[in-house]
Formats: sequence, structure tokens, C-alpha cells
Amino acid sequence: MYSTAGFLQAGREFSSPLSTLHLHFLKGTSGVERSTSNWAVLQECGHEPLQFYWFRSAVKLLNSMLNINSDTLRRMVQADLNLQPRSSACWTAQLLSAYQRLRGYKSYVRAVQTVRAILKQEFTADLKHRMRGAWRDAELVDPNTHNNKLATYHSWFATPFSRDERMPTIVPRYLHLDLSKHVMRNVSRLRLHAHTLKVEAAA
Repeated sequence: MYSTAGFLQAGREFSSPLSTLHLHFLKGTSGVERSTSNWAVLQECGHEPLQFYWFRSAVKLLNSMLNINSDTLRRMVQADLNLQPRSSACWTAQLLSAYQRLRGYKSYVRAVQTVRAILKQEFTADLKHRMRGAWRDAELVDPNTHNNKLATYHSWFATPFSRDERMPTIVPRYLHLDLSKHVMRNVSRLRLHAHTLKVEAAA
């Protein structure tokens, strides 16, 4: 947990070496260029950034530590919390920093500071909303007038997100069809490269 806490902040979704390996695998399997947008590749494959699972697990672990009838665990959490104002390296300091840019930021910080559990479903939906900020930004860009990879993919190829952010990520329909690996890979390459739209030529 300590090794991943530093990668939970907004904007660091792809900073972890494990995230890099994850994306290299997906891009290699899909047969697309490494310059293809990370967000587009994840959406095409129906994946969330690894940060999503790490952050959700960190909150789940903290909740479980608070719910277990153990004075020792509570004292450990409280001791780390007491250290937080003086050290940015402690776990609670990194966790509080990671809550930034979440809609419920203040309530999450208050919950940690008062050693209270956080509602998992509410937090999960909030985290998804933060991660979809890249897509909200892409919606503001007109792919007809701007060479923007993510905006072009989002406008003409991406599967729409569910309005209920508590629902799993929706994957493209072709991934559910009984297609050969060769055909499926070519469909994925066409959608992500978008050759006729010159997406890969964009900066």
C-alpha cells in the first residue's frame, strides 16, 4: 500500500511503472502505436487505470482497519495521522493529498482526520467522475478543427459512458462478438489509429 500511495493523485494515473507495463501490454496486444492516447486504449479495452483499483483498495483497507475491533489498529491509524502534518511521506498524508479534485474532497479529508469510514460506493463513483475529466475536456474540442487524438476518438469511435458512474465500464460491442483474434485486433487498430482521420499524426 505504501508503495502505491504516491501514485493516487489526480494527474498521476500513468506515472507508475506498473501502469506503463499495463499500457504497453494493451497497446502491444492491439497492435497500435505507442503514441496512441492512453485514455483511448483503456476505453477501447474496457479497462480502468490501475490507479482506480489502487485508490479504491486503499480506502477499503482504511475502512476495514477502522471497523475491526482492535485498539492497536486504531492507534496505528491515529499515530500515522498525527505524523501527517510533519511528514508528507506518511501514508495518511499521501492519502489526503490524493483526495484532491474529488467532488467529496472535504468530506473524505474530514472522515480520515476524525478516523471515520468512507462510503465505498459514493467514493467509487466520485473517483470515476474525476478520471473521466479527460473525456469531458475532449468533448470541448471540435475534432473537425483541431488535431486532437482523444477528441477524435471520443467523437467518432468511443463507446458512450454509462450515466450511472457506479456501473462498470461499457466495452465496445465487437469485443462481445465471436470474432477471430486477427479480426478483433484489426478492428481495434482501425478504431484507435483512425487512419483516414489522421489521428496518429496529431501531436
